[in-house]
Amino acid sequence: MKVTNNTMRFKYPLILAILILCFLACNKTKISELPTWNSDWLLPIAKGKVSFETLKTLSKTKTSIQIPSLDLGYQSGVNVNIPPLNISKMGPYKIPLSDWIHKVHFDSLEISLSFSNLFPIEISSGTQFTFRRTNDTNDSSNIIYQHPINRDIKPNDYYFFDITTYNNFMMDTVYVFLENFKSPGANNITFLAQPLSVNIEVKIIDIKTVELYSNKKTTSIDTVSIDFSNEDTPSDTSNYGNVHLFIDNGLPIHFGIQIYFLEKNTNHIIDSLMSPAFDIDACSTDVNGNPVNVVSKKSSFLVSAQRIDKIKKADRAVLFHNINTYSTPPPYAIINDNSYLKLQITGDLHLSFNLNNL
Repeated sequence: MKVTNNTMRFKYPLILAILILCFLACNKTKISELPTWNSDWLLPIAKGKVSFETLKTLSKTKTSIQIPSLDLGYQSGVNVNIPPLNISKMGPYKIPLSDWIHKVHFDSLEISLSFSNLFPIEISSGTQFTFRRTNDTNDSSNIIYQHPINRDIKPNDYYFFDITTYNNFMMDTVYVFLENFKSPGANNITFLAQPLSVNIEVKIIDIKTVELYSNKKTTSIDTVSIDFSNEDTPSDTSNYGNVHLFIDNGLPIHFGIQIYFLEKNTNHIIDSLMSPAFDIDACSTDVNGNPVNVVSKKSSFLVSAQRIDKIKKADRAVLFHNINTYSTPPPYAIINDNSYLKLQITGDLHLSFNLNNL
């Protein structure tokens, strides 16, 4: 999710504060006579927008496929002489995209592939990786992308490509074939038991429509270390405020999120960011995936010197979030490029300035 800071909106309250300070500095008021200045500020802090493409749990797949020497017709651990090879196809090697996805129509799709040639023979230029929607190699209409290798790859050489393909569709599984495999062969060699491992990443850059299965759920828990040891303990308890989180959900996906703070050396929860946890229902969509009845929700949480002092006792923060399509009528939730989730964070803050200390 991209977050944009709205610092320009702070300009006018800050200018007002500077003018007051300058006015006081220009008068002959004794410092000891300066009062405490109390002010209430409503400040936009950040805003952002989430689309299907930014939900990496659904839009990005990283995996590896294993190609053993037996796929070439040779057993590992045996000394052999290999004649020139020309194998029409090897595979399929399956890449499950996501158990959420039924079909994706995309405007652009990024495919990255890399491997080190662990075979003791050269892989010749013209050998081709083909990505297909089905496992039928006789159907030219199921091809998502074809990549002919553009140079000879010696044993232990590294090969990589990163491309973007456009205006196509794929189902929940991509079938990868190694086609027209060519090699000059070699004599007196031994294949390792370790297969050739090909690393593949498939990332949806821009969608037209996506069909997600209903009744799906995924939960993510991430723990990060935090350290406040170098921060001063707040002493002024007159500063406090509330942070407000506003969400407009135009996606047919239910979202839930919470952040917990854990005490040092234990799993005891010191505090949670929101009480209760933030949940927002899925939006309904029409048959084309356009949002209907966008769901809006607000959540607020207190920020005070006392609470910050309490959270400073934590050394870990746990981000818990889940998404689901439980409320989506079967069989599919449809998302298009008009679907979105909008976020805005504002602060309703009470600040006390003792002008004697400025």
